[in-house]
Amino acid sequence: MATDLNRVVLVGRLTRDPELRSTPNGTMVCKIGIAVNRTIWRKEGEKEEKAYFFDCVAFGRQAEVINQYLRKGRRIGIDGYLTQNSWEDANGNRRSKVEITIENFQFLESKSATEYPSSDPVDSQFMGAQEVESQANFDMNDDDVPF
Repeated sequence: MATDLNRVVLVGRLTRDPELRSTPNGTMVCKIGIAVNRTIWRKEGEKEEKAYFFDCVAFGRQAEVINQYLRKGRRIGIDGYLTQNSWEDANGNRRSKVEITIENFQFLESKSATEYPSSDPVDSQFMGAQEVESQANFDMNDDDVPF
């Protein structure tokens, strides 16, 4: 029996500021949009740049970290899986949407030191390489996060 594979790895830039919300049971949820560029070479030797747009969602502590440190235009690397959500709209039509559920992510650029207030404990060199381990329902307190 073959095992199915549902894995997505992308590097892109946020298309909007993160949207952080809480579920009724208190789980933090952060939605982001990312744009991923791709260069296509035509037979004539011409280069064409294409942009692809993806909606992504993170849960728990990851959601909080993404919301705290990322803004529109910032680069992020994500690793996750595709999820299809279905619902009925106000007119009774069946709708669906595919989004990427983030399991792991990495900041791919750091802010310059001048963008952080001096009281901010984040070391911008370290933050750019920091990866937060993910699971949608893991327990972590602020002492577990190195920044």
